[in-house]
Amino acid sequence: MSRGRLKPNDYKCIQDNFIFLKKELEARHLIDFLFQHGVISLEEKEHIGIKENKDARNDLLLTLILNAGPGDAFNYFLLSLEDRYRHVLTKLKGHSYSVQQQFHQEKNVLLEKLGHSHSLLQQFQQEKNVLLNKLDNLTSQLQISQGEVEKLEHEKAQIEMQNTKFQDELDQVCDSCKQKIEKKKAKLCVMATRTATEKALALLKWVTCGALVNVFFNICIVTIFTTFQVLVICIKQH
Repeated sequence: MSRGRLKPNDYKCIQDNFIFLKKELEARHLIDFLFQHGVISLEEKEHIGIKENKDARNDLLLTLILNAGPGDAFNYFLLSLEDRYRHVLTKLKGHSYSVQQQFHQEKNVLLEKLGHSHSLLQQFQQEKNVLLNKLDNLTSQLQISQGEVEKLEHEKAQIEMQNTKFQDELDQVCDSCKQKIEKKKAKLCVMATRTATEKALALLKWVTCGALVNVFFNICIVTIFTTFQVLVICIKQH
């Protein structure tokens, strides 16, 4: 027989009636049948048989049955009760039936919860798909936005280049205008200086001519006056 714990329902049946079984059974009445069907080994059979205390024998037997594996050990244990312990067998079967009912009820509850969990899982999967679609849309929009940003950056660079070129041209025009203005100012200064000089010369010429005329007039008056005096003197001498 394979070893390990009994099936959950079988294990619970013995566990819930452990004290009752220890009180009602006599392990020495059962060990031959259980050994014959491989539920216990020969060494275990002998080990149970040499114990003097009934409770100790029953405790060891029940412990061995609990760990006799999930096979047919529990069924052979029930068969071993048919001759001497039918009342025990009846109680265990009734308990086993109630345990099975409880197991089925719990199973149905678990299946219902599983169905609910499955529906929640489907809902979660749907929400997950919606979120993934939104994420894909956002990713696409982000890629478009990134492309637009790159385009704007390129246009900005071109505008800055054009602005720099325009500024250079403007500086060149300003420098040219400044040079022309300076030349114009220099030319005007020269012309103003020349005009002032010409005016001064003309004024000087006019003043000079006036002075000469005045001197000539004075000389003429002096000459006339002198001549007149000479004539007067000459007349007086004659």
